[in-house]
Formats: sequence, structure tokens, C-alpha cells
Amino acid sequence: SENDVKEELTNVFSRFSNRIVVTCFSSNIARMKNIIHAAKKNNRKVALVGRSMKKTIAAAIENDIIDKDISFISEDEASLIPRENLVVICTGSQGEKRSALFRIAYNSHNNIYLEKNDLVIFSSKDIPGNEKSINNLKNLLIRQRVEIVTADDDLVHVSGHGYAEEIKQMYNWTKPYI
Repeated sequence: SENDVKEELTNVFSRFSNRIVVTCFSSNIARMKNIIHAAKKNNRKVALVGRSMKKTIAAAIENDIIDKDISFISEDEASLIPRENLVVICTGSQGEKRSALFRIAYNSHNNIYLEKNDLVIFSSKDIPGNEKSINNLKNLLIRQRVEIVTADDDLVHVSGHGYAEEIKQMYNWTKPYI
């Protein structure tokens, strides 16, 4: 469950002492809440990087899905925080060329950069067809001596999609005409 991911992210964060970057789908508010929880439990500040990530979080706060009291640091502030106290949540889990993670990995981001032994967590599954761009991005990170954690390594992702029985239950509740 997503609660299992929350616990595992907290554990993974505790095992690493350098900068942590987590990439996930910007629409996955539950995952972002869990990343924020894990960062707080490990005394780390959180920076959001990527337009869609920031828009989703703003909408979640506006609709009381995420606590209004949670504070994020800006990208500018993130460049000044000691790397052992920082978690960056960013877009780019599918290797998109204009995403925040892509720019960070290629050292073309204005404020966020990676160093040897930093950690990038891919908190998502590969969408079929994106494997090549994702693997190219991972290979670049590995060449830079950045650690990578995926769902194959630790429980950092679960599906956000309903299972067949859950979908049947939803149909029973809503009784759609079509």
C-alpha cells in the first residue's frame, strides 16, 4: 500500500547521508505527501522542482489535501542547504528531455546539481515506450557516481491504479449508465 511506501521511503532516507532527489509523477499527491513525511522524519528540508510539481502541490494545499503549514524551500535556497539536509522532489521519472531531473542530471539546472554519492529515487514504474530515455538518464547518473534506487531495489513505488475488484466496486457504487 501507499503506507508501506511511506515507511520504506523513511527507511531509505535514513540510510543515505547526502542529497536525495526523488522523481515521481506530479499527479501522485499521495506519493508526494509520503516523500514530505519521510523528509521530515529524517530532518530534511524539501524543495519542489518542476512546474507541474509545483502546480499540483499548490492545488493540493488549496483543497486541504496537503497541510497548509508545510513549508517548502525555494530552488534558490536549495542550492545553499547542506546536502545531508535536502530532499528534492522533481518531475522527470520518465526521462522527459525538458523535465527537472533531466536538467539536473545534465548540469543545466540553475540551482540544483548532483554530486558523487547523492541519491536519485525513481518512485515510479517505466511507462512502456519510455524505457530507452529512462535508461539513458539512469546511465548518465551512474557515470556521475550518483546512487539510484528504483522499485526493483526497495518498495519506493506501488500502483496508484485501482485493481479489478476495486473498479467493480466503484461501478457498483456509482451505477453508471454507460
